[in-house]
Amino acid sequence: MHLGCLEDRPSREEMADRYNELYHGYISTLRALTTALDAREGIASGHSRRMANYTVSLTEAMGISGEEQQGIKLAALLHDIGKIFTMEQILSKPGRLTDQDLYAIRRHPEMGEIVVNGVELLKGTKHFIRHHHERFDGKGYPDGLLGVQIPLGARVISLVEAFDCITSECTFQSKRDLEEAIDEIERHAGTQFDPEIVRVFLEEVFSKLRDRDMDQYRGRIE
Repeated sequence: MHLGCLEDRPSREEMADRYNELYHGYISTLRALTTALDAREGIASGHSRRMANYTVSLTEAMGISGEEQQGIKLAALLHDIGKIFTMEQILSKPGRLTDQDLYAIRRHPEMGEIVVNGVELLKGTKHFIRHHHERFDGKGYPDGLLGVQIPLGARVISLVEAFDCITSECTFQSKRDLEEAIDEIERHAGTQFDPEIVRVFLEEVFSKLRDRDMDQYRGRIE
């Protein structure tokens, strides 16, 4: 055996450092891509990044950590990746959408699943991305899943997406305050949203958001 070859091999610590460097570079690239996607849709800058932040807070409050939490966070960051196949004229269109427009937009969860399924690091996010527009009452899309048939990560993302859209400026609606956002979320608990996730969000996450500088929180990056 040639000992020199063994001596040239990187240590476990060096390999871990290299992996972390590659991983963080990869995440930075994904953030840049999702920022561009947000801009195409006319959503206030940072929508996907804020969703990732809210997701971390909510999953922590739910007792979710480790790889499961990281997978849900990545899915939140990439939830709308399938919209790269949707025409910008539709995404940024003000006012009422036609049935054809709605059909094109509603394909994005399925297209997003296809995109991430081709990337080994992201395969674990595909079910969360595919199902983040399902509704707890079974009236969502693309598969009309009901209640806990919907993957947990998708139920989390559904709620935080609604919250950020309500409290942000975008093409299709004006920004509303926190209390209005909470009223709307409470009204849809058990129909659009998982009522238990709504309860945790209101008791553990919203109370903290209300007590801190909201703009500072929305701008932080986990």
